[in-house]
Amino acid sequence: MKLIFVHGPAACGKLTIAKEVAASTGLRLFHNHLTVDLVGSFFEFGSEGFVRLRESIWIESFQQAAQHGRGSSPRYERDAASRSGGANRRANQFRRLSDRILRKRDKDGAATG
Repeated sequence: MKLIFVHGPAACGKLTIAKEVAASTGLRLFHNHLTVDLVGSFFEFGSEGFVRLRESIWIESFQQAAQHGRGSSPRYERDAASRSGGANRRANQFRRLSDRILRKRDKDGAATG
């Protein structure tokens, strides 16, 4: 799975950059605000339920993308609802997830990418 992780403070141009990266590389854009909007319909922003559901959507989305050979250019900004260690933690989670899926594909005899 190819993954480009765009991180920065609010309103610094992450989405603009991510759209250009997606257009020039063919990677799909994972727009974090769509996740926030979805989860916000169930939980108050920043609540424990909000944080847990948002993170589970992130992880499941990237796991499915990796299993199906899709790449992505997610954007992320640390906000009041982020757990401590925000972007570094998230990047490490995606790295571990990607490594785990590639190892599984190797073991199953499928081509890696």
